[in-house]
Amino acid sequence: MTRYNSRPRKGHSSVQKAQTSIRTSLGQFVKLSSTNLTSGTERGSAESTSDPTSPVIVVRRDKEYDALKKLLKNAIQRERRAKSNVQLLRERSDILCDQLSDACKARESMERALGYLQSVVDTRSTEIARLKEQISNLQRTTAQLSQELVKLSTELSTLLKKSQALENQRISMHRSHDALHKRLGRAMLKITQYEEHFSHEAVKTDQYHLKNSMGVIKPEVRDMLRKLACEGVSTERASDVINIVAEGLGVDIEGTVSAHSVARIMFEGLVTARMQIAHELMQAKSVTICGDGTSIKHQQYEAKSAYIQLPVQDDSKSLQSLQSNNIAPVHRTLGVQRAPTHTAKQQLDGWLKVFDACCDVFSRSPIGQTSHISSKMVAPKLRGMLTDHASDQKRLYELLGEWKRRCDREVRAMSKLAGMSVEEQLNMLSHHLDNAVSGVKGWRGLSPEHQSTVMHDAWFVLAAHIGEEEFQKLNPEVQFDIDFLAWTGCCMHKELNVTKGGVARFYRKNSGIQNDSQTQVTQDLALIAMLQLS
Repeated sequence: MTRYNSRPRKGHSSVQKAQTSIRTSLGQFVKLSSTNLTSGTERGSAESTSDPTSPVIVVRRDKEYDALKKLLKNAIQRERRAKSNVQLLRERSDILCDQLSDACKARESMERALGYLQSVVDTRSTEIARLKEQISNLQRTTAQLSQELVKLSTELSTLLKKSQALENQRISMHRSHDALHKRLGRAMLKITQYEEHFSHEAVKTDQYHLKNSMGVIKPEVRDMLRKLACEGVSTERASDVINIVAEGLGVDIEGTVSAHSVARIMFEGLVTARMQIAHELMQAKSVTICGDGTSIKHQQYEAKSAYIQLPVQDDSKSLQSLQSNNIAPVHRTLGVQRAPTHTAKQQLDGWLKVFDACCDVFSRSPIGQTSHISSKMVAPKLRGMLTDHASDQKRLYELLGEWKRRCDREVRAMSKLAGMSVEEQLNMLSHHLDNAVSGVKGWRGLSPEHQSTVMHDAWFVLAAHIGEEEFQKLNPEVQFDIDFLAWTGCCMHKELNVTKGGVARFYRKNSGIQNDSQTQVTQDLALIAMLQLS
């Protein structure tokens, strides 16, 4: 360890100060002693003249000697302590000098390290600025790449959709190819069988049997008879038409079909058609009805048909159905029926009878005994109607909307009542019947039939009330979707009137006829009548 070398101290240390104080006290003591000795000598000389061995003088000198000895002893002890303190202070000063020199060296090393760190900081700042610039460039590049990635993802999704469509088309074509290959194999097998069969038999005149070995008319003959009847061939002439066509083709017909059998076959077709319509109505997503009426010899006839939106079947998916969900609904004719009148109420009854007839036939069939379908199940699926623009059709639209809403409320009421216990149902019904009876005057005097009718009507009113309460709990958008019923009216007659008015206006303009506002309508009507006669 090197001793700290610095400029000398300006003041004295604590040890030096202690030594100085001791020296000062000793000097004072010696001075005092010499003074006392001098005075004592003088007094002794004076006293010696009188009595030098006086006890008083001896005692005083002993006391002074003891005091001097004690002071000397104390001075020696103080000097020892001062030396020990000086030694400790020197050791501490050496330690402090060593620490100070180490601190100076550490300070120098810290200054060198600080300079090095400052240079490192400057270098890092330059690198950070360069890295920030690189990051900004990378961010701009990333933004550009993100835009390109979005474009590429859009193009990729489009290509994937096209690829999926092409794959579906390929699968469909592969299935069609397999089906055609199998059909070709079966056809070749049949051709081979026919060739083997006819190679062993003599050539005969072709014969066709209308009935099988059990005397029952064949299904293909039934289809042919129904098609002939649809083309206008009467039931009495159907067998003759078949024989005439077979004779022209060189085929001998075996067996006959009576007009009674043709009528039964047509009735079977009617039953089958009604079952098909009821089955499609049960599976339909939405139904749109359309109809029109006419009179023949003062007898009213109503023609009815319906467009039924069916769900897509898994086994009948095609490329078109995969690419678009807007599948055209199937069109089903519901026949032409006679009607007593052409009122809107009568037309509504006619529609309900047609639906009930189809549902009743399907419910009595083996495949529909568990379905319990009725015309009320068709009401929620009814979405639109297409008629002409007459006033009775507007009223029919209102009646159909009321019937649709009434059926919906009854279904909701039945589901609500089904969740109640028998006691709750009876309490609710009895309370409602009490209110209904209280509103009828002379209830006791009514006949049992009239009372039964009032109670039956009260039950339906209760069901409608419960159904309306359940309906009001729904979301307004759901309510609108449930009650939605669109109506489109044909404007043919209005377009004809517009055409007639336009012709009359052009005629007046070209003829130079000036009409006032009072007689313009009358002259227009007369002009239209004249043009019709011409």
